[in-house]
Amino acid sequence: MNLEHPFVLGQYHLRTSDINRLCKQLKFWVYASIKGGMIVGEKRVGKTYAIRYILGNIARVIGRDCYGFSVRWKRSKTFSEKNFWKRLLRGTGYDTKFPGDADALETRFYERIDLMTQEIGIPVCVIFLDEAQNISLDEFLYLCHAFNELEEKGIRLYTWLVGQTELEHVKTMLAEMNQKQVIARFMQHTFSMEGVDNARSLKTLLTQLDKRGIVTDAAPEAVEKGFELDSMATTIWAAKGEIDVEHGRPKKTPWTLQQFHSVISVLLHTLERNPDLALTLGQPELKEIIQLLQTDKATVEADG
Repeated sequence: MNLEHPFVLGQYHLRTSDINRLCKQLKFWVYASIKGGMIVGEKRVGKTYAIRYILGNIARVIGRDCYGFSVRWKRSKTFSEKNFWKRLLRGTGYDTKFPGDADALETRFYERIDLMTQEIGIPVCVIFLDEAQNISLDEFLYLCHAFNELEEKGIRLYTWLVGQTELEHVKTMLAEMNQKQVIARFMQHTFSMEGVDNARSLKTLLTQLDKRGIVTDAAPEAVEKGFELDSMATTIWAAKGEIDVEHGRPKKTPWTLQQFHSVISVLLHTLERNPDLALTLGQPELKEIIQLLQTDKATVEADG
């Protein structure tokens, strides 16, 4: 499996257990008229991946087609009103190289949202703010202002903050500062992403890889010998649990989506090089693969 293989590059779309739960939660929030909430999880658990999936299937999630986009929020040392509106405009795909002060950029942002929602035919806009733990108080207040302005223009705005667990600490800080409007607008409701947290959720992902031909494409000879990735779910999870215990972690510690991807990439590459392993692959071999990815041993061997 070469380095340009779609699976190695992460060019695939799997409906994870987190995505299934998140889709249900977002649909509930929309029908309950909850226009803001937090989606939190550890690093590399799959938050950005989930955003891309949902925006690509927004009609199925929301209940009908509507306009949506995402913005990755970078931490700023100082607040700039002009940069704030530039950041939102870039998220909509607008070229912000054109000159203009903060007021002009703000006006363009509202016009852009109005235009995009009119093209789809429903005055609803969904915004995901990724890495939301980096948003400052001033930026939160401007987000509230933008929400109010769009509401006055007849556009319903759903703004979902996506970030690491640190986002919960930001909420606590805002509560201590008595910023009730920010909390009420964006932070009253929370969805926690859990990662791959049991053999069943692992099997769901592996089955999708089998059905989409990714395993056949990566290790065709192993598949010819009868290998199916989803049949290994329980064995893989058991091997992972043994390593968790050896490293002093709870046996049911979830995998992030990145950890899942790394282990399966190495497993498929191993089967491609040694198809006969498909007949004997068991917990010891899987444990060795997982162990290599959780220690410095792989790096040492590669350097040697």
